[in-house]
Amino acid sequence: MNRRPILIIGDIHGYFTVLDAFIKRFEPQLVLQCGDFGIWPGRNVERLASGFKTE
Repeated sequence: MNRRPILIIGDIHGYFTVLDAFIKRFEPQLVLQCGDFGIWPGRNVERLASGFKTE
């Protein structure tokens, strides 16, 4: 049976490259992000939006 981990992460303080590295390293089946991503209203919103791909 191929079991993939669940990644539970706290506030990443805007370090999306670190989050990306964890996802690539562990290839989790699910990511639970329990913080605010380091995004506040009016600041860095485009950084968050650019991290999501739409098809």
